[in-house]
Order: sequence, then C-alpha cells, then structure tokens
Amino acid sequence: MELKVLKKEIEELRTITSDLLRFKHSWIKQVKPGTNQQYFFLHQLKITSKKKLNSLLKEYQLILKQLNYVSFTQEKMVTLSGYLIELKLAQFNKDPFKPAIIYKKFTQDDFLNLNQMKDEINQLDFDLSLLKRNYQQVNRFLKAELSARNYTKLSSGKHRYYLNKIILTAKKQQKWLNQITEEFKALTKNQQLLK
Repeated sequence: MELKVLKKEIEELRTITSDLLRFKHSWIKQVKPGTNQQYFFLHQLKITSKKKLNSLLKEYQLILKQLNYVSFTQEKMVTLSGYLIELKLAQFNKDPFKPAIIYKKFTQDDFLNLNQMKDEINQLDFDLSLLKRNYQQVNRFLKAELSARNYTKLSSGKHRYYLNKIILTAKKQQKWLNQITEEFKALTKNQQLLK
C-alpha cells in the first residue's frame, strides 16, 4: 500500500471518542431521580431490580473510564504514518542521520513506540469486549424485567448503533496499526540504523 494512501485512510478514520460520547449519552444511566427521563419506565422497576440494574451500570461506568485512556491511539497512528513517509524519503535521499532518528521514534519513544501502540490496541479490544458483554447483560436483564413494549422502546435507541460503530472503528485501528508495522519492517529490513 502506498504510504500516502495509508496516512489518508488513518486520518479519515473516525475517532472512538466521539462515538463513545454519543453512546454514553444515548444509553441508560443508573436509576436515580432525574435520570433516564426518555426511559421513565425504568423508575417503575421493583427496588431489587433497580439495585441489580444499578450494579450492572456501575460496572459499565468503570469500563467507560478505561476506554477514555486509549483515546489518542488514532492521533498516534497518524503521526507514525507521517514518520513512515519521512523514513522512506530519507532513505531515498540517502540521508545518513534521519532514518536512525525516525527508527528510534518507532522503537524507543515513550509516546509513539510500536510495542506500546500494540498494547493500547489490545487493551482497547479487551475493554470493548467488556463493554459489549456488559451491554448484553443489561439488555438481557431488562428484557426479562420490562414489558415487551417498554423493552422495544429501550432497544430502539441509537445506543446499539454507536456501540457497533465503536467496535468497527477499533477493528480498523487494529488493521491500520498492523499495516504501519508491516511497512516499518519492510523499510527497515535491510537498513543499518543506529539504535
């Protein structure tokens, strides 16, 4: 793949942060006075059901906090794809110093190194699987507790759409990070770079 095309694809990829916020706003909150006004029927649940639901939603809040820590992943990938272009140009121009500097960005930089990026993507994948599992648990619980009409109203919200967009974006990020890694390996395969 051409490096400019790779960079453009990464730049055009949506960030998870905006869809995560939309999901958070469209999904239910813990059942307390003044919350979930579009889903007023949640306040009519039995006290034990409210406690169980709130317990599930508390876990959801913890997962969302974890997801906020990986919000810079896309920006880092855009930067790395730009460095790939610079690396290729420096090699083409036979620059004796710039490739070594860029190589260190990919391997030793505290903010940008590839191993750290892979760890962030893996953490994102893990956190999203927890979010999806929690979302399914809440839905199963509410399907059993609510009338068919109320459950249909709840499930017709945009929250499922945003959750699926978040998961799709994370998969694309994984794909692009793998592409960046492969391009980096190809560019540095036979190079003697200072480490």
